[in-house]
Amino acid sequence: MGLRSTEKVKVRVLVYHGTKRAKGEVDLGQYDFVLTSYSTIESDCRKHIAFRIGEATLPEPLFALKGEYNWVLSGTPLQNRVGELYSLFLEVFPYSYYLCKDCKCRLQDFSSSKVCTDCGHCIRHFCWWNEYIARHIQVSSSQKGCQRAMTLLRETVMKNIVSRRTKKGRAADIALPSKIVTLRRDSMDEQEHRVL
Repeated sequence: MGLRSTEKVKVRVLVYHGTKRAKGEVDLGQYDFVLTSYSTIESDCRKHIAFRIGEATLPEPLFALKGEYNWVLSGTPLQNRVGELYSLFLEVFPYSYYLCKDCKCRLQDFSSSKVCTDCGHCIRHFCWWNEYIARHIQVSSSQKGCQRAMTLLRETVMKNIVSRRTKKGRAADIALPSKIVTLRRDSMDEQEHRVL
């Protein structure tokens, strides 16, 4: 099989992180890749209204981030509560959406108004994540309900969208040369003996 040659493409990357990041408005649309962190977005958006999802508070601008592809990289996606995973799924249907029980309406950010702005139904929307995952794990009165939610989380959600890399799984990629142990017997000279 022959090698395929492709034309060199210039990729525009913005690293929007740290103290030297651009202040004020930045046109993210002019970049192919924007690298940032949740805490950077959070600190830049403190003035914006934040809303709560379970115990997690998320700034509205997180939902305004649009792209053809959104990747999330995390070394520790879950530390304390299952709700911490929610922010990883902000663009993944149906996990981050509010779904209407009466029609096929779906919203990402659902305000607390009495009527849905998309379908006009009275408040008949539910958050998929809260309905099927978080509520059962956090406050389930039965062990069986919690187990079902954890199985759904592991088998349906995580397996389909998470690529997990472990040190053991990547060991062949980072193989070190074999260790060589050499024993030497050195004797001290007169000056070194005096120091002791």
